[in-house]
Amino acid sequence: MVFDFFGSKKKVIIAMAHIGAMPGSPLYDEKGGMQKLIDGVAADIEKLQAGGVDAIMFGNENDRPYLLKATPESTAAMTAVVAALKPMIKVPFGVNYLWDPTASVAIAAATGAQFVREIFTGVFASDMGVWAPDAATPARLRRNLGRPDMKLLYNINAEFAHSLDERPIELRARSAVFSSLADAILVSGPVTGEPAFDVTAVRAMLSVMLTCGMYDYAGSWAFKVGIPANTPSSAIDFLTQRFPSIHRQIWLQRFEAGEVLNAQGHSIAPEQGLLGESHLLYFRHIEEEPTLPFQAHIIYQDAYLVVADKPHFMPVTPTGKYVQQSLLVQLKQQLNLPQLSPLHHQPLQSHVRYNR
Repeated sequence: MVFDFFGSKKKVIIAMAHIGAMPGSPLYDEKGGMQKLIDGVAADIEKLQAGGVDAIMFGNENDRPYLLKATPESTAAMTAVVAALKPMIKVPFGVNYLWDPTASVAIAAATGAQFVREIFTGVFASDMGVWAPDAATPARLRRNLGRPDMKLLYNINAEFAHSLDERPIELRARSAVFSSLADAILVSGPVTGEPAFDVTAVRAMLSVMLTCGMYDYAGSWAFKVGIPANTPSSAIDFLTQRFPSIHRQIWLQRFEAGEVLNAQGHSIAPEQGLLGESHLLYFRHIEEEPTLPFQAHIIYQDAYLVVADKPHFMPVTPTGKYVQQSLLVQLKQQLNLPQLSPLHHQPLQSHVRYNR
């Protein structure tokens, strides 16, 4: 599952619906007016939905040159266009006002959008001048507008700009998730239509998210199994010997689906040797997970901490035959706090923290 509004899908296609230049922009067509903008995007939405896309994102790509802070007229215009087209949208939709994350959140909240994409973090030298986005303001606006369910998709490398942050891309990704509460990390090319980073950089970023966040891009839990030194067997032989209750064919299916990874977060082949490897990561899906007869109870919660009282037999984190029934997963879903992480465990109470 990517996000709740995508159901059980693990991978989705989000298509762009580009709005024409809006009022106030140098390229705005005054003769065509707002109706031309609405009609143009409506035609695109019909084709995109007929093509089977999973979501649509509205963008103001044509408002060149871009603003770092939205104007009242352009904010109102984009809100009006999205609101006018909402009745024909059959899939989840999002908003991306270039290059103002606060305006994007405001428009999304007003129109009922499920997600927002923008540059929220970093410092850039751009065509628009020196650019230092503010992640705190849109995040607080989302909360103040009563839309904690709205997902914030953080693009961590901007188009038409160069990052002045000298940290590797994978560390910037990790930092954005931890310090700025990103719901997802995106990468884009330097100019519209050009590829993003080289494959090595993208893999490095995903590796950090896997090994530190314990989740893959689809929100599935990643399990870690250590490899004894000088293990001579192949990956498939090691796993079938380590977990005799799991049939070899199931492991082969996981390898084929790319659900068995090395310590760097790269998928591996069943026959790959394990000499020099420290551990493997793997994903599993329990078809008939037992239901625990008791629930945990929240004793205390504030902006930084959740204290819960759980039955002694309920695992804090996914393990063995329990994933969805674990305390951590239950609290993430119950409180809508995907960033929740365990802090400490005592015999009668489990302390779980989150950053907000």
